[in-house]
Amino acid sequence: MSRKLSVALIVLVGLFAGAAGWWFAQQQDRTAAPPLVGSNDAAKALMAMNLPDAAGKSFRLDAWKGQVIVVNFWAPWCAPCREEMPLLDRTRKQWEGRGVQFVGIGIDEAKAIAKYSATNGVSFPLLVGGMDAMQVTQALGNTAQALPFTAVLGRNGQVAHVKLGAFHDDQLAKILENLAR
Repeated sequence: MSRKLSVALIVLVGLFAGAAGWWFAQQQDRTAAPPLVGSNDAAKALMAMNLPDAAGKSFRLDAWKGQVIVVNFWAPWCAPCREEMPLLDRTRKQWEGRGVQFVGIGIDEAKAIAKYSATNGVSFPLLVGGMDAMQVTQALGNTAQALPFTAVLGRNGQVAHVKLGAFHDDQLAKILENLAR
């Protein structure tokens, strides 16, 4: 076999393996429950964060203490994040008035988050996070530092569920059914 053909086959096998690995990872439900070690300290840090929305108004997550809080880390430039947002918004509307608060923490500039919000009409607060917010996701178990990443905090302020990757169908609703009773 010629050297060129050998190299081409190695590259082709590598590409196939990479594509298969990516596909397999997309098929798995990347949830973790019970919470990861140290995640409740991270939840306390998250609850204490003071983050602005795109207009500059500051919010603290502990303002919603006593509620189930769905915190979605996302970015306007992240395709899976943009695909997940309508599902999050629909789910938020289904749980309205039942003690569940949704919050998006965008990893981008305020201008980009404001543009996304104006264009897409998300009905829950979209806050502006930076590297501090990404460090909190790492403490919550997002060692890949990938987006979207969601943490669901129970009424007690402790992590009840984390998920790397976008929610699909009724996955989030099933989690909320157990927490929002």
